[in-house]
Amino acid sequence: MNKGIAYEIPKTMQRAFEQDLFVFSGMKAYTALREVGSLSFLDSTRTPKSWHQIKQDADKLNIMYNETYLQTEYNFVNHSALQASRWASYEADGDEYYLQYRTANDDRVRQDHHDLAGITLLPSDAFWKEYTPPNGWNCRCVIVQVLKEDYKPSNSEKAIELGKQATTKIDKNGNNTAEIFRFNPGKEQKLIPPKHPYLSGDCGKLAATLKTLNLSLLSLADKRKVANAVDKCKARKEVERLEIKSKYVVTEVGKGTLAIHEDLNNKANDYKNVKESAEFFAKQGNDVQMNPKFDGIFKNPDYEKIYGGLKGTKYWGKCPDIKVGDLFYEHEGFETKNAKKAFKNMLNRGLKQSDKVVIEDCGLTDKYMLRNIGTRIFIEKQDIAEVWVKKGNELRLLYKNAKTP
Repeated sequence: MNKGIAYEIPKTMQRAFEQDLFVFSGMKAYTALREVGSLSFLDSTRTPKSWHQIKQDADKLNIMYNETYLQTEYNFVNHSALQASRWASYEADGDEYYLQYRTANDDRVRQDHHDLAGITLLPSDAFWKEYTPPNGWNCRCVIVQVLKEDYKPSNSEKAIELGKQATTKIDKNGNNTAEIFRFNPGKEQKLIPPKHPYLSGDCGKLAATLKTLNLSLLSLADKRKVANAVDKCKARKEVERLEIKSKYVVTEVGKGTLAIHEDLNNKANDYKNVKESAEFFAKQGNDVQMNPKFDGIFKNPDYEKIYGGLKGTKYWGKCPDIKVGDLFYEHEGFETKNAKKAFKNMLNRGLKQSDKVVIEDCGLTDKYMLRNIGTRIFIEKQDIAEVWVKKGNELRLLYKNAKTP
C-alpha cells in the first residue's frame, strides 16, 4: 500500500486503507482455512488418502493462495493505492480540470481496456464512480489530469457503456466475476473491491432473512449455504473486532483489563482523571476501554466500530470517554470554586455525551446532589441512568436508575 501511494493523503484515508487491508487479509485467511478444511481425505475409490496425497492437496492450495493470488493482490493493492492517492489530489481541484483514462499502451493491454483509452470527463462525472482503474486483476491503467483547453469531453453515456463492457466477464455459472471492479478506490477509501468474494455478503440483511426462513423446509444443499453464510459473517465480525482491538494497548488491571486507544491524547487536562476512573471499573473485573474523540465523526472509519453501541440512541455521533463492557460513561471535571455551579456544569456537559456520568467530587452533600438529580429526572425529564462521584482514585455510585442493567 505505502509503496503505491504517490501523493500525500488525509490521515482518515490512510486509516481507512489500513482497516480495509486488515479485514481483507483476515477474510482471506478464513477463506483459505475453510478450503483446507473441506479437502477430502478419501480418494475417488473412497479409500483413505496417504499422508503424501493429503500434503500434496494442501500444498496446491498454499501455492494458490500464498503465491499466485498473493502476487496478483500485491499488484492490485499497489496500483489501487496509486490511483486512490491521485484521486484525493484531483478531487481537491474540483472540476477545474478534466480527468483522462490512459492505458500502459503496449501489447499486454486487454482490448476492452484499450477501448477505454482517451475517455476524458470531469471528475464529477458518474463514469469515475465505477470505472476508475484498476478495472481488473493486474490492470495497469491510470487516470491523469488534463487541461480543458487541450481536450474535448467524451460522451458520458458511451463511456459508461464501455466501462460496463470492460467489467463484464460471465463465468460458467452465469455470474459476472468482473463486476467487483466497479468502484473508485479514492472515493470509497477502499483498496480492495468491496464486493470481493472473500468480503461479499450483507450480514445485516442475512440476519433479517434468517428470521423469516423455515430451515426445516430447505434442502441439505441450501442448509449448507445458509450455515456457510452465517459462519462467514461471524468470521468477519471477529476480524473487524480484532482490527479495532489492534489500535488499543491492553493491560491487566486488578480482575479486569484496561484498553487505551493509540490516538487518545494523553496530554489532555483530564487524561489522568479519566484513566483513574477507567482503572476503577477495571479493578471490579470489567473489560474497559478509553476511547478517542473524533473530528468529522461520520467520515472516520473507526467511529462506528468503537461507538456502534450508541447507534439508534440520541448519543449517536457523540464520543463518551469510557466503555465498560457494553456501556458508555462520560467523565467530567470542574475548575470553578463554586461547588453548586461546578456540579451543575458537570452534569450539563456529561449528559450530552451519555446517560451514565462520572463527576469529580466538588464538596456537596449527597442529599443536595440527589435532590438536583431528582429535579432533572422528574421535572426536566432528563435521561439519567447512573451518576458516580470520583474522589481521588475511588468512585462511589451516587445514583442508579432501577431500569439500568
